[in-house]
Amino acid sequence: MKRIIYLMLLTAFLAVSCQNEVDPFEGVVRETSLKVEHEMDIFPIEGGELMLTVNLKSGTRSPWAASVTSEGDWCALSELEGKTSSTISLTVSANVDAQNNPLAPRQATLTFTSEGCEDVVLTVNQEGWLEGAMPVGVTKLGANYNVPNQGDVTLVVYEENEKKVHYDYCYVIGDFSAWKPSAAYAMTRDVEKKCWWITISDVNPAEEYRYQYYMGNIGKEAARVADLFSEVAYTENDSSVPADTYPDLPVFPEETKGMVSAFQMQKEEYNWTNKNFIIEDPNDLVIYELLVRDFCEEQNLQGVIDRLDYLENLGINAIELMPVQEFDNHDSWGYDPIAYFAMEKDYGTRNMYKEFVNECHKRGIAVLVDVVYNQVTGLSPLVKMYYEHCRVSLDNPWVNLTAPHGFSVFEDLKHTSPFIKYLVKQSLKFLIEEYGVDGFRFDLTKGFTQNSGTEGSWDQQRIDNLKEYRSFIKGVDENAVMICEHLVGGDEEVELSNYDIKLWRNMNHSYCNAASGSSDCGLSGVYATDGLAFGSLVSYMESHDEERMGFKQQAWFGAGSVEAIKRLELNAAFFLLVPGPKMIWQFGELGYDFSINADSEGVYVPGEDHRTENKPIRWDYFENANRKALYDGYSKLLKFRKDNATYFDLGCWVKYEYLNDYPGKCLYVKDSATENWFAVVGNFGLKEENIIVKSIDYGPSGPWYDYENSQITYSGMDFAVTLKPGEYKILTTVPAHASGKDAE
Repeated sequence: MKRIIYLMLLTAFLAVSCQNEVDPFEGVVRETSLKVEHEMDIFPIEGGELMLTVNLKSGTRSPWAASVTSEGDWCALSELEGKTSSTISLTVSANVDAQNNPLAPRQATLTFTSEGCEDVVLTVNQEGWLEGAMPVGVTKLGANYNVPNQGDVTLVVYEENEKKVHYDYCYVIGDFSAWKPSAAYAMTRDVEKKCWWITISDVNPAEEYRYQYYMGNIGKEAARVADLFSEVAYTENDSSVPADTYPDLPVFPEETKGMVSAFQMQKEEYNWTNKNFIIEDPNDLVIYELLVRDFCEEQNLQGVIDRLDYLENLGINAIELMPVQEFDNHDSWGYDPIAYFAMEKDYGTRNMYKEFVNECHKRGIAVLVDVVYNQVTGLSPLVKMYYEHCRVSLDNPWVNLTAPHGFSVFEDLKHTSPFIKYLVKQSLKFLIEEYGVDGFRFDLTKGFTQNSGTEGSWDQQRIDNLKEYRSFIKGVDENAVMICEHLVGGDEEVELSNYDIKLWRNMNHSYCNAASGSSDCGLSGVYATDGLAFGSLVSYMESHDEERMGFKQQAWFGAGSVEAIKRLELNAAFFLLVPGPKMIWQFGELGYDFSINADSEGVYVPGEDHRTENKPIRWDYFENANRKALYDGYSKLLKFRKDNATYFDLGCWVKYEYLNDYPGKCLYVKDSATENWFAVVGNFGLKEENIIVKSIDYGPSGPWYDYENSQITYSGMDFAVTLKPGEYKILTTVPAHASGKDAE
């Protein structure tokens, strides 16, 4: 058996102060202090001698004395002499048995005393070796509660580098050890499972215990690493989190750095009432993409909960939260993740997340989470565990030193790593089972590969990786949705779409042009064709990543003007009434017109320096008559979609080619169960036009009824509808579908 030994530290640089009586002549308080200036990194298993130089100061001129406390006489100090400075020797014997086998790590204390001064106590740790199988009952990495006995917590961390070599030692440190390594918290190595573990007994179930793993090799600086599987993550930036968002947030410990994990056996329970919600039709999703930070003044989930009626009345049936797993920069979009099991504290407590999901389900709204598994930042344990010379270590088994492709930001993950796949899968399972989410939007999935390649090239490896995640998700919840920001086009997207994976479809350029009156506004790409499975495209006019239509059209129409708003509703009609899932970026329904590149004051700044910065939150738009009319238009269109569901089912027939025409566009959709049709006719030009409702093969002969007024009818095909710029009409072949009032 290869003997890998623990690195034990002797804390050897400290200073203390004690007060002397006030000198009646000088009138000052003199300080007495002891300072140990030599830093001792290692006490090896073989033992040895180390010379320490101590500087002494004493206003009382009292001598200092030193003593050693240990089990056995394995650690000894020479006599401390002098009142101002002294050199002493620290002698440590070999930590082995009679057969020269290494023993368990051990610890001694050095105590320095002087009359009138507080004692100074240093801890000496000597390396050793603990090896053994994990206790029966351990089922996961991270914290295992009541294992092996009631009241115990067994912590487990997987650790092995790219060369299949593990660290020499690993401790758990925390408030309970003053954030220093201690022999009492040395972890045992399970060689077969490639894990370090420790059982902590007599845990107070109501208390939260903060901790890190302290691991490394002899002669090198140790890493302080958070637990990848912890449900709580604390960082040094947490002081910015408002108390009303996350009450009783503890102060980050000064004795450590990086990210800190926590466990608590007795968690606050949440009383679910709507956890068993199921998406009725994943091919008919209307998703509202939402960035909590920029949605409400509270910048937390409670603020979103308070406005769910607004979203319910709009008519959407799903909310996609931009990343909510703990991220690095508190003022960001969230695509800089550091922990996959801890939820971002800036948005609320764990129970607030559950309350949000519960309240959405109560209103028939699904909750999707934007998950970021392509990259992490340097604060992530995936990076910290194997990091040297200010960069990712070459031995890091999980993170690429340099991304093998161009689809990467921050630190790029190795998607062929079995451990990375396990981590991703367990994270997805946790979000479904713990928080009741209904699906996921995977960020930047073209980077889920270790291959190089161009954006449009076929990559079997990433296809296999994404299919593997899809299969896993369905195994946890067969109704859960998986959406990918893939954007590679071609056969690869066809392959994924036929594996029940939905794909983002970026239509921003065309709809921005349409909103501005440009003829370069072909919209046929909004519908899934060319081998793509029905309902596989999640099309969008805007997203968090794209420019706002309301901003782009300002060069031609006044911001929020009647003309501008009419064109935005025209866009919505030729978007929301196309079958298949759709996504609305927040406040698109109010004609939000601050640029994606605006600063926090809303001022447009060329370039992308302000792209992810806070944007103005304008709920006053809802009180503006023009903008409220746009909201009502969205609501009307979504009501039509809901009331006439069979038009949007699998089996419907769509004539989408005329969506590329200009200035007049026509969309035709046939019911999946009957011969009923509806058509949308719109004028995207800049002047009044007679838009021809063109003949289509096997199309209806009429009559057609105006949706707004079923008393207005049109016969046959190839008839003209006169429309002003930005105006549209919905026509149906059945009166009952022609009017919301008639349908009621």
